[in-house]
Amino acid sequence: MNVATMMVNALAQSGVKRIYGLIGDSLNAIGDAVRLNKRLQWIPVRHEESAAFAAGAEAFLTGTLTVCAGTCGPGSLHLLNGLYEAARNESPVLALVTHIPVSEIGTEYFQETNPATVFKDCSVFCETVMCAEQMPRLLQSAMQAALAQKGVAVLIVPSDVAKAEVPVEQTVYCRTVDNKPTTLSPAPADIEKLAQMLNSHGRITLYCGIGCRFAKDEVLTLAQKIKSPIVHTIRSKDFMENGNPFDVGLNGYLSSGEPKTALESCDLLLLLGTDYPYRALLPTAPDVVQIDTKAAHLGRRSKLTFGIKASVKAALTAVLPLIAEKTNKSHLTAALAHRDEITAQKRNALVQYAKQTPLRPEYLTAVLNDIAPDNTVFAVDVGLNDVWAARYLQAKGTRRIIGSFKHGTMAAALSAGIGAFYALPRGTPVIVLAGDGGLSMLLGELLTIIQNHVDLKVIVYNNQTLGFIDFEAKLEKIPPFKTELVNPDFAELARTIGFKTARIKSPNNLKAVLTAALNESGAVLIDAVTDSAAMP
Repeated sequence: MNVATMMVNALAQSGVKRIYGLIGDSLNAIGDAVRLNKRLQWIPVRHEESAAFAAGAEAFLTGTLTVCAGTCGPGSLHLLNGLYEAARNESPVLALVTHIPVSEIGTEYFQETNPATVFKDCSVFCETVMCAEQMPRLLQSAMQAALAQKGVAVLIVPSDVAKAEVPVEQTVYCRTVDNKPTTLSPAPADIEKLAQMLNSHGRITLYCGIGCRFAKDEVLTLAQKIKSPIVHTIRSKDFMENGNPFDVGLNGYLSSGEPKTALESCDLLLLLGTDYPYRALLPTAPDVVQIDTKAAHLGRRSKLTFGIKASVKAALTAVLPLIAEKTNKSHLTAALAHRDEITAQKRNALVQYAKQTPLRPEYLTAVLNDIAPDNTVFAVDVGLNDVWAARYLQAKGTRRIIGSFKHGTMAAALSAGIGAFYALPRGTPVIVLAGDGGLSMLLGELLTIIQNHVDLKVIVYNNQTLGFIDFEAKLEKIPPFKTELVNPDFAELARTIGFKTARIKSPNNLKAVLTAALNESGAVLIDAVTDSAAMP
């Protein structure tokens, strides 16, 4: 038995189901071990960046350890962007970074890099296996670090070490770390002060981030008691929006302005599990209380009146019995009325968009929202796609909406859709909202979808421009520069490699075309030629 076989066996025994990667060279020993191991699947991709994006999406959706791999030098370097994405999403990913032979390290050998330095910044664990005897402990430490710290672990494996024989297979024990919420209890004095502040302020707005994922019931109970509107972030949209009578929408660049009254009229803003980055879009007048499991987050985005290091669920569970129920609903009523006004404006605009050619992306997204099943997973590209998804997709039922919402990288959506397909039960609808720029960057992953029989529905927003970059230029009052794109007929291109396809340029028969696409089995790509003048 060699080190590669021992490692692959240990991954399978620990519950890992697959490795995403591009085989070759220094990965050959590991690849051969996967071939011989019947419990682990190798998912071949066309670009290593896609392997990391897919692994990160699977880990984010399931909370379980997911693995990607890259060859020495340039192969592993391609993983980097996807690993940063996984790190910022706190997704448990193990990256197997293979390396040149130990005897050649430091000699400027062919394809030599310094992976220990390269991957250090995006990982919670990054170590090199220098001999066979180290593998069991380092592999165990890497898996535990990724799961326990919810991040990326990088195990650097020189090619000669991977092939080294081991006399007896050694047990690698990986404790299963489930995806339950982080429980961090607040100090009693902090809860008493929080209760005093909530009881003494009259107009309170709750601002909910992804840290509220396991505390929705407590958040809604608090909102009911203190008559507060709830603002959500894009990362909390898929669980905070649905079934929430206090929701006034999303703040910031992706918003249509629904929370304006809720934010501008409050005298206390309660930040719950959010590290929303744009300081200029947070109010400065009210008192601000922030609850987060990470003390470093407290006060780094806005002014801070009082901060509590605790999980949202633990803090609200402790404070709710101390809260006196309020009777004055004026702040909540005004906030909901403003939300309804903006919603009506959007609805009226859609009536007009339904008659316009070129196809409006807002209308495309709204129709897609209406016909997609309630358990759909949407993978969304960075750019204007984010805007339309945030404004027109609704988190019905058990829908998930994932994207590069913290790292903000182009090209992630298609690969994330691949990871979602493998992560979820077969038959779960997965729809990719791809920008033409993002799709073009990793266009080869269309071949990955066909080769691996991945059931994805890909909607390409083809506006022949880098739309959000255009928008940013206009915000800065400068003319857009080199943002135009010369695109192919994406439908024709995808058809030649095995996709079922359609191309739409107007709202005519849009619903019928999209419905037919979603009802098809297998991979489908819709090239939607949208109005390049549509701006948020």
